[in-house]
Amino acid sequence: MKIRMMLMMFIVLAIVPAVFAQTTIKLFDPVFLNADDTITQPTPFRTTTVNLSCPTAQTGTLSGSGIPSGINDGSLIVDDFLTVNGTNVCPNGSCFSFAADNSFFPARDLPGVFPIDFFFIGVNPIQIQLAAGINPFTFNLVNGGGTFGSTEINLTSTCTVVTDAPVDTDGDGIPDTCDIDSNQGATDFDNDGIVDSSTCDTQIGPPTSKDQCKNGGFMNFNFPGTFKNQGDCIQFVNTGK
Repeated sequence: MKIRMMLMMFIVLAIVPAVFAQTTIKLFDPVFLNADDTITQPTPFRTTTVNLSCPTAQTGTLSGSGIPSGINDGSLIVDDFLTVNGTNVCPNGSCFSFAADNSFFPARDLPGVFPIDFFFIGVNPIQIQLAAGINPFTFNLVNGGGTFGSTEINLTSTCTVVTDAPVDTDGDGIPDTCDIDSNQGATDFDNDGIVDSSTCDTQIGPPTSKDQCKNGGFMNFNFPGTFKNQGDCIQFVNTGK
């Protein structure tokens, strides 16, 4: 009986997907209401770039906090909008749902004195897509002209910040140290763009053409398994087994 229960528990654990802990990253401190009469085109008034390491492709949540009026529902305010990697993610193009007509006067005459929510009403938390792996994300708070300001802005996901992210010059998702394009003379037998080495790509294969099997090429592959000879390799290319 005990063995059966242990076996059932093992099966349940085996089929439950991995659960990753949620973390919240502060992207921006609050920016009190201000104004700039010289702005003629959308201009960032705060910017930050973070390298995020995400265990899976997922949806992250941008939210606000620290609103003096006591609203704690995660709503956020950015006058005028917020971009992620150059894309405006605000609903209807603006990260506020209401702005008082008289907000410009205190913003101009008493800059940096009033929290943004004294004159603006926020929007609900915003969902953004985060790719798996290590990727840079640039967040901009943008002034479209006139008044500007924001609440604190946070990002919640299962991703973590990587302070020493690998360099990826051509932006193909492969770090330069393992990118075949950046390592002249290195081998890439399976043509996946990743250098064949114990630190970059230890899974070499499968072969995708007969030519890869010829002249001893069949010996370079170890996935989905090793091949006995050239014919064995070519058979796999033709039949997939």
